[in-house]
Amino acid sequence: MLDYRHQTKDLFIKYLKQFSKHSPLRLQPTSYYHNKNMDISPKDFGLNSRVQLKQLDINHIAIVKHIKSRIISKDATKIIEMTDTIMAKEPDYKVSLMCTKNICSKSIKLLNDHGIDIVYIE
Repeated sequence: MLDYRHQTKDLFIKYLKQFSKHSPLRLQPTSYYHNKNMDISPKDFGLNSRVQLKQLDINHIAIVKHIKSRIISKDATKIIEMTDTIMAKEPDYKVSLMCTKNICSKSIKLLNDHGIDIVYIE
């Protein structure tokens, strides 16, 4: 009598090896699958639940500010505080700001001085 379980196991291992070579999805070094622009819970970083976070890349998070009014230096100071909170939890993360082009020049300078890049959205 032939044992088909052994052949099935070998075929399955062969299939997995082929799949892993040609698969567009790769396991990331983080504990979850990476999806571009994936929403992240602000509670994980100790932030208010109203703060909107998106993951732009591995170890790259963006704070999303999609507001109609202009971002002033007072808002920039709050963003810097949020960034410091994120960096205290995950020091190797890069933090950016995603916002519309309604941002004053003082805020841009203040954010750039603290190493926060600005990604403009429409």
